[in-house]
Amino acid sequence: MNTDEGIDPARIKLLTLLNVAAAKPTTTTTTTTTNNRKRKLGQDRNWLAIAKQATIKPKTPSTTTTTTTTTTTITENQVAEEQEEDESNSVDLYHHHFGPQTTLLNPQALQLAQKEDGWKVASNSKTQDHRRIVSFQLDQQQEPDPPSSSNNPTLKIPKALQPVLDRFNPHELRFFDSVNQYQDVWHTGIPYDHHRAHLRTATSLWALQHILKTRAEIIKNNEHLAQLAPKPSTKKSILKSDLEGESLGDEPSEKSKTKKAEREIRDQGFTRPKVLLLLPLRSSARDWLHSLISLASTLTVKGLERFEKEYSLPPGTVDKLEAEDAKFKYPLDHRIIFRGNVDDDFFLPVKFNRKEIRLYSDFYQADLVIGSPVGLRKFIEKEGDADFMSSIEISIVDQMDVMQMQNWEHVEFVFEHLNRIPKKPRDTDFSRVKPWYLDSEAHHLRQSVMFSAHPSAEQHSLFRKLDNLSGKRLEFHETSKTYSVGLVAKVRPGIQQTWRAFDLGPDPLMDHQLRFDFFQKNILGPLQQSALVKEGLAGILVFVPSYFDFVRLENLFRSIEDLKFAAISEYSTPSEISAARSSFFNRHVSYLLVSERFHFFHRYKLRGARQIIFYAPPYHPEYYLEFVNQFPFLPSQNQPKDGAPGDGTFGPVDVKEVSVQVLFSKLDHAKIQPIIGLADSHKILKNLDHAHSFTFV
Repeated sequence: MNTDEGIDPARIKLLTLLNVAAAKPTTTTTTTTTNNRKRKLGQDRNWLAIAKQATIKPKTPSTTTTTTTTTTTITENQVAEEQEEDESNSVDLYHHHFGPQTTLLNPQALQLAQKEDGWKVASNSKTQDHRRIVSFQLDQQQEPDPPSSSNNPTLKIPKALQPVLDRFNPHELRFFDSVNQYQDVWHTGIPYDHHRAHLRTATSLWALQHILKTRAEIIKNNEHLAQLAPKPSTKKSILKSDLEGESLGDEPSEKSKTKKAEREIRDQGFTRPKVLLLLPLRSSARDWLHSLISLASTLTVKGLERFEKEYSLPPGTVDKLEAEDAKFKYPLDHRIIFRGNVDDDFFLPVKFNRKEIRLYSDFYQADLVIGSPVGLRKFIEKEGDADFMSSIEISIVDQMDVMQMQNWEHVEFVFEHLNRIPKKPRDTDFSRVKPWYLDSEAHHLRQSVMFSAHPSAEQHSLFRKLDNLSGKRLEFHETSKTYSVGLVAKVRPGIQQTWRAFDLGPDPLMDHQLRFDFFQKNILGPLQQSALVKEGLAGILVFVPSYFDFVRLENLFRSIEDLKFAAISEYSTPSEISAARSSFFNRHVSYLLVSERFHFFHRYKLRGARQIIFYAPPYHPEYYLEFVNQFPFLPSQNQPKDGAPGDGTFGPVDVKEVSVQVLFSKLDHAKIQPIIGLADSHKILKNLDHAHSFTFV
C-alpha cells in the first residue's frame, strides 16, 4: 500500500505496528497451540496489509446497534443487564460456546474433528413419539473436569422471550429442544403437514435469541469503552494520545489502563451477520420471515411492502394450488412446496434495531441473511468474495429435499464459503475480534441446523463434514413408525414387483457404470426381443432419479435402431411434454423415459403404463406408490363415467397385466428402507451375496 504525500513514513510504520499488535490473538488463547490445522492464519491472509488499511480511523465504540422485541419491547441493554445479574451464577450456554476463550477449542478436540474416526456415537435412543435420535461426540480420551459452572453451562433465554417459549405447544417444544444446545442438527423425515409451522416457530426463536444476545454484548462493551475513553474536549484520538503519552510521559498509567481494558474486550467477528437462513424458494422465505416477525413484535418493519410484492405472487395471479379442487389433483406435499412464489433466485439481508426490523439492509449491517443457494452463489461470484458470511455462527437450512431437486452443488458451494477469512477489512475493529476468528476456527463453533423430508447420500455427506466441537445430533422424525412395514404393503395385491440387485464390485465409485451395464444387458436387451415392444404396444415407463443417468439412457435409446421412445425431463417444454404423453398413451412409442425432477416439479399423471422400470429407487418414496398403484390404472381422459373405454382401444386394466422392476445396489439402502420396510430391507441387503432378485406380489 502506497502512502500519501506529506505523511511521515515513520509515523505510518508505528501506527501499523500498534494495530497489528491489537489484531493478533492473545498469547493465552489455548487454540494457538495446535500446529497441524487445515487453515493457518499466516497462510490465509497478510495481516500486516490488512492492519495498514485499518489504521486510518481512530478506535471509537460502534454506534450501530440492533435489537428485537417480542410480546414486550426488549432492548440490548435489558439483555445486558440480565447477563450481568447472572454473572455470579452459572455460565450462559451462549458464552460457554462462543466466548473468546471457549474451552471447546482444545488441541485434542481440534485434531479429532479433522479425522473420519474422531467421532463416536454417544447415544442412540428411540423416543415415545417414535423418533430415533443418534448423538455424536468427539472421542476425546481425557478425564472429565470437576463439576463447575464453566463446564456445566445453562441455557438462558432473555426474559422478554420467555413468555413466547412458555406458550410453545408440544410440537414446538420438541423442535426447540432439538436445536437449543448449539450442536449440529440434521432432522430428517419431517412430513409436509402442520409440523412445518412448528418447526419454523421454534427455530426462529432460537435464531432470534442468538442475535439478541450477540448485539447486547457488543452494546454493553461499547458503553464500557465509552466510560474509559478520553473526554470529547481533548480533541485527540486514543491512538494519538497514546503516542504522545509515551513520548512526553503524560499520565501513562491512565492511558495504559484504557488500552489494556480495550484490548481485553473480544466480542465480535469480522463482519456483523451472525445467522444464515438457507431456503429453496421465495415462498419459503416469506413463511420464515413472517414467523420471525410474529415473534418480534417491534414497532415497525421497514421494507415489508416491498418484500410482500417481491416474495408473493404478482397481483391478479391465480394460484392453482390454492383452488378448491387442488387437493383432488395434487398431493399434500406438492401443494405445500409449490404454492405461492416459487422463484429460486433471491437473497435478503435483515437488520434488527431497537425499534424496527429493517429488510433489504446493507449486507454488512445485517444480522440475518436469508437466501437461496443459487441466489447466494450468484451474488458471491459477482462480488468475488463471501466476506459477509465470514462470521456466521448459526446456519439454518430448511427443505433440503427441495434443494436436492434443484442443484445440490449450490448448497455445497455456500457451505464451502462459510467462515472464511475475509478478503477485505470491512471496517473490522480487529482489537475486538475473538481469537478463534483470527485463527480460522469459527467453523468449529458454528452450529448448522438442517431440516429435510427425506434423507439422501448428499445430505449425509454434508452432515459428516460438519465439525462443530459441541457435537452432532441426527434425528429421524417418526421413521420407525412410518418405515416399519414399508410402502410395498400398500401396493395393490397381485402386482408383481421384482427388485434386481447388481454387484458393485470392489469400487463403489463404479455404481453408475455398473448400473448402466446391468440395465443394458439384463433388462433392455431382453425387452427388445419382445414382440409387443417391436409393435410399440409394450407401454414401458422408465423412471430415472438422476438427471445424469437420464441423459445417458436417452443417448443410449437414440443409438439403438428401431427403438421407439419419448423422453420428458424438467427441461422439457409444455409442447414436448404434451407430445410425449400422447405418444406413449396412444402406443406410438414403446418407452417413456421420465426423470424424477420432472415428476417433482409437475406431478403429471402419466397414463398408459403396463411395465414400470425404476432405474434406481426413487428419492421420494411416495413416488413408488404413485407410479405403481395409480398410473397403470388411470382411465382415458375420454373414458365415460360408466367405465367403458372412450376411444375404443383400452379398457380397464387388470393387476396381472402390470409388472414392476427396480434396479438397486447396497448404496441405495437409504432409499430402499421406506419402500420395502426396515426388516425386509435389512434381510435383502444382508443376503445379496447369495441372491440378486427379490419378488413381492
